[in-house]
Amino acid sequence: MATIGYRSRLTVEQGRIYWREVGSGPALVLLHGGWSDGKEWQGLVAELAQSYRCYIPDLPGFGDSTLWENQPVTVATLVEAFSQYLDALNLKRVSLVGHGLGGWVAAGYALRFPYAVHRLMLLEPEGVSTPDQAWMCNWGRRLIMQTSLWAGLLETIAPLGGIPGPLSRIKMLLDMRRQIIASPISGRLTYARPLQEMNRDFLDQSLHQLLVPTLILGRESASQRQRVLAERFAGLCYEAEVGRLPAGSEEQQEQMLVGRIHSFMDAEVSYPLASRLRAVAVDQSVPTRPAAIAKPSVPPKLPSKLRPATAAGLLQVAPQLPQ
Repeated sequence: MATIGYRSRLTVEQGRIYWREVGSGPALVLLHGGWSDGKEWQGLVAELAQSYRCYIPDLPGFGDSTLWENQPVTVATLVEAFSQYLDALNLKRVSLVGHGLGGWVAAGYALRFPYAVHRLMLLEPEGVSTPDQAWMCNWGRRLIMQTSLWAGLLETIAPLGGIPGPLSRIKMLLDMRRQIIASPISGRLTYARPLQEMNRDFLDQSLHQLLVPTLILGRESASQRQRVLAERFAGLCYEAEVGRLPAGSEEQQEQMLVGRIHSFMDAEVSYPLASRLRAVAVDQSVPTRPAAIAKPSVPPKLPSKLRPATAAGLLQVAPQLPQ
């Protein structure tokens, strides 16, 4: 790992953010997944720092960062904290790489401030609903409050999880409980909240407005749920490139991801919407961060289901989550 050139903390309204900096060049911000922190990117930093100034924050409530107790545990809170973080560092235009929950935050920021984002790269992003979302929310909230005796019962019947029917969900429930214990904030953000509250955070109804040049990546080694989320996310985007990282060791995966980041950053993006954004961004009379964005001149129809042509090549056909 490259030697981190700078470490610091700053206070925003939502909490205190710790971050690392290294390298020189255009600003590249790396946002970690929901079950980790900024250390997730340590295998990529050495090479990326040769071309970019890398900013690696821990989102509030993760790693060494703090989320104030009086703040709502929502993705909107994280997006606002991230916005204040970039403002404090005077970063007017950045490229974003987000994994999982970090992709949700990055996409949410890009929707609010499209002129402040040069490139958006998402690895198995979260932030869209799934057919079983109500079930996930109901059980997620129960899992937070269940006793160890109840959890022990789940562990006892877990070997039966391969049997079709209700027992097939036992392993999913156990995985959810372990994740909630390991990262309570992420557990609440991902599924342990009322469905109505989660719907306010989901990007289903706004992803068609994403005008920033976007690359969505999936991995062959992704879990069933990650596949579903990535396919649905890509299908709801109006303009996005999609790709897949082949199976391999952790080091090989990191090298392939670094390669995709470099190629996407260096590519001449040809989407009509992205070209329009670039033209507007250089117009100094236009605010860097407008309060809202307009819909495309020809608004795409909001899809009621995935558009296969848009998501083609991201992953193989995604399996359906159990109903």
